[in-house]
Amino acid sequence: MSAFTGRAIGLGFAVLWLILGAAALPIPWRCLVGAGGLAVIGIFVWRAWRMEEPRTGLFRMGRYRIAVIAEFAAIAVTQLLLGRWGLGGYLLPAVGILVGLHFIGLWWAGGGERYLWLAATMTAIDAAALLLPAGSAAMQATAGLGSAAALAWFAGTGARR
Repeated sequence: MSAFTGRAIGLGFAVLWLILGAAALPIPWRCLVGAGGLAVIGIFVWRAWRMEEPRTGLFRMGRYRIAVIAEFAAIAVTQLLLGRWGLGGYLLPAVGILVGLHFIGLWWAGGGERYLWLAATMTAIDAAALLLPAGSAAMQATAGLGSAAALAWFAGTGARR
């Protein structure tokens, strides 16, 4: 996988999280935050396209697949259990935590310290969102916009921390 492809995937998911987070805001803010976020992500896509980055070493596709399959399985089990226990309001930040943790698997697959920093950042943001009232707009906005910001920053800037 090329460095740009990985960054484009991260930025694409940042758009998804941005939409989820902005949807929790009142209409005027939803439009402003959504449009502003898309503009910033667009700039990061342009930067990522132009960015030259040395490879961190061999990317182990088998390990990457294990990380992604484990992520999808954990999300499916979490959705099932939270729904069964009547805790569906916690699903979005719970998924955010699982997505954050899957970046440890990406580090395992190809190295790159920034994956560990992204894992820690996204997991912390979504863990904080779990402290808000379940299913609330505040929880959704925190999990969505926080996850979008973390993904966009790390994918679009090449940030190491």
